[in-house]
Amino acid sequence: MTESYYWQQYHHGNLEVKVEKSNGKEENGVDKSNTKGKEIILKVYMHCEGCALKVFNCLKAFEGVEEVKTEWKGNRVIVKGEKADPLKVLERVKKKYSRNVELLYPKPKANEKKVPVPQKKQEV
Repeated sequence: MTESYYWQQYHHGNLEVKVEKSNGKEENGVDKSNTKGKEIILKVYMHCEGCALKVFNCLKAFEGVEEVKTEWKGNRVIVKGEKADPLKVLERVKKKYSRNVELLYPKPKANEKKVPVPQKKQEV
């Protein structure tokens, strides 16, 4: 299996990074490596192209990630991958890049974040 990384810079401040992983298998003439998986959208504070590259570097080899697109002027990161877990991707960016990260899509379910409720002490 070969992996190749490349990025393209556009004049309006977007940085698109694609990770291609292929094992040389094709079915019925259709290459399976170009199929897109589910999409994860993060709001990440980035003020320059260097920040966008740092985000890319922390996500490029992460488990399940197939494509990373950063829009540093819009402070958005779009991660595509069939097996990418949104909460794990969020935690990875928080740990490696910045704590100013928010998950926009898909919204986490209410039961995933368990907040302990403090119990009132009984007065005697």
